[in-house]
Amino acid sequence: MNIMKKTNLSGKTGGKLAAAVGSRLVGPAIGLAPPLIGLLLIAAALLKGVNLASGVTNTHVYFHIVEVLSEWALGLWLICGLARRHAMAISLAAFAAFAGVSLVGALTGRHSCGCFGPIKINPWFTFALDAAIILSLAAQWKLGPVAPLGVRFRRWRGLWAIALAGLSVAAAAWGWQYWRPAVLDTNGRIIGGHGVVTLEPADWNGHAFPLVRYLPHSLRIQQGRWLVILYYHGCPACQHALAVIGRRLQKTHRLHQVARIELPPFGRLPAGIHTAGMLHLRLPVSRQWLVKPAIPLLIDLENGKVVRVRLFISGLWHGF
Repeated sequence: MNIMKKTNLSGKTGGKLAAAVGSRLVGPAIGLAPPLIGLLLIAAALLKGVNLASGVTNTHVYFHIVEVLSEWALGLWLICGLARRHAMAISLAAFAAFAGVSLVGALTGRHSCGCFGPIKINPWFTFALDAAIILSLAAQWKLGPVAPLGVRFRRWRGLWAIALAGLSVAAAAWGWQYWRPAVLDTNGRIIGGHGVVTLEPADWNGHAFPLVRYLPHSLRIQQGRWLVILYYHGCPACQHALAVIGRRLQKTHRLHQVARIELPPFGRLPAGIHTAGMLHLRLPVSRQWLVKPAIPLLIDLENGKVVRVRLFISGLWHGF
């Protein structure tokens, strides 16, 4: 009996020791989660700020401003360690929303979640990342005050905040300079930063077609007469223009040379739009392109030179 009691006692003692060791190892590791998540939020805010500075926004600009400032503030809050449980509660709600947005993007076939500005990341990956962050925050919430490494540098939180703010300002300044907008000049040179490239075809009259150097397999459009259509695949006006021109091209038995140049992001046109006989070219996805004043835009080329630029207006287009 004594031996059994001793065995049970030693077993319980060993179990408690293992639990204590596990807690001392897991607690600090989980305690690092809020600061690391804070750094991730600040990185995401900086990259979204790059898009904002470059003029790349899918929704209203004020929404993006609020989004960037909110992520920045929440990131600093998590790093500084003030009112940790309140910060984690708000972070749990925020990452639950992020996970929902990523899941919707993944299910609808989006190529990027848009979470990290100009860096394209598959929504399935960001959904998995958001889920992992939610689990780590939930574990931190359950452990409560057991997070030594997450709390030890709390006395230095002021210095951490100042240093991080300085680094953030420096990174933002570099990003602003690097990702500043650019313009395509009439000679085909991109002048400016690595942000959105603005195309102003109205200035191309009488010049060689400046997009040629950015279009693979574009040698054909430098010979003879061509009608070039600049379009986005998801633009309803562009879809209508392609449908009208495609029908007219079929009626003329493809006697005319037509090229459609697609601007990224790429995608399929709706069924029923006949583009047979049109040369399909795409601008590179390594840059983002903005056409002024609008699209769809029609450009007439003769031996590689621009002879006319005009907007497609339904009912006013009289043919090739």
